[in-house]
Amino acid sequence: MLAYHDIGSGIPLVLIHGLGSRKEAWKPQYELAARYRLIIPDLRGHGETSFNDSFTMQNFAKDIRNLIEYLRIPDAFICGLSLGGMVAQELYK
Repeated sequence: MLAYHDIGSGIPLVLIHGLGSRKEAWKPQYELAARYRLIIPDLRGHGETSFNDSFTMQNFAKDIRNLIEYLRIPDAFICGLSLGGMVAQELYK
């Protein structure tokens, strides 16, 4: 399971960090929690999430999908930065 922050309320917005970063990189966007439910994970091998299996776009996307399902979120906006953008594209596929 991914380590994550779940803050705010409203429409869910998943923020996915870039390579070598962590969930805390999104702190400047925490003010969005006034309007959105921010779901901010640490990708596998980053921050507080341990490395397991392998680093592939498919695995990163699967981890995000599993987190969204675990949190029982039927729909969410996805925002990714750098590597996170590639993960967002894989989720879309």
